[in-house]
Amino acid sequence: LPIGREAVLGGDTHRSSVTSIALDPSGSRMLTASSDYSALMYDFNAMTRELKSFRRFEPFGPFPIRTVDFSPTGSHVVVAGGARGAKLYDRDGRESYTCPTGDMYIRDMNNTVGHVSPLSAACFLYKSSSLKFATAAGDGTVRFWDATAEKAPLKHSKLFKLMTFGRARANDSGTTLCAGSSKGLLYVGCASGKLILL
Repeated sequence: LPIGREAVLGGDTHRSSVTSIALDPSGSRMLTASSDYSALMYDFNAMTRELKSFRRFEPFGPFPIRTVDFSPTGSHVVVAGGARGAKLYDRDGRESYTCPTGDMYIRDMNNTVGHVSPLSAACFLYKSSSLKFATAAGDGTVRFWDATAEKAPLKHSKLFKLMTFGRARANDSGTTLCAGSSKGLLYVGCASGKLILL
C-alpha cells in the first residue's frame, strides 16, 4: 500500500518490539504495548511537535504485555500480559481494576476465581457501554468479566473451557480474542488452529 503520511513518535519510546496497539473510538488516544514490559499512552489532541507520550507505565512488572484494547466508549483500556490477571486503566493511564487470579493447584477450572496461567489475550465486548471484557490464557479457558459495578467482582462472570468445543486437544488454549460487532460475538483463535465463536 502506498504511504500517504508518516510520523515517527518521539520522546520515551519502547526499547523492544511493540506487541499491541489500541486506538480509542474517537481516535484521540492511542496506547502501545511492548515486550519491554511498558505501555505508552498518547493524546493526539494535546500532542506537541515532539510527538511524545504523556504517560508510561509497567502494568505487570517484569512480564511483557501481549495485548491492549480500548472499551467501546473509550473510557478504559484492558491490558493483558505474562501475568495471570488482566488490568483495567482509565483513559489517563490510572489503574482502576485488577482481575483476581485462580488457585493453580485446583484442577477443575470452574472452581477457580480467575486464570491459573499467564494471559494470552484480552478484549472488550462490543455493543456494550459497560466495562465487560473477556480474557484467554494458557489454562484453556476464556473468562468473562464485568467491572461496571462500583464494587469490583471477586470472580469471573462466565467461563468457557475450550477443550469442550469439537475435537479440541486437552491442552488447547486461546491465543487471541476479537470481539465482533455483529451480534456481539466473541471470536477465539486457538493454539490448535481452531477458530471458536462464543
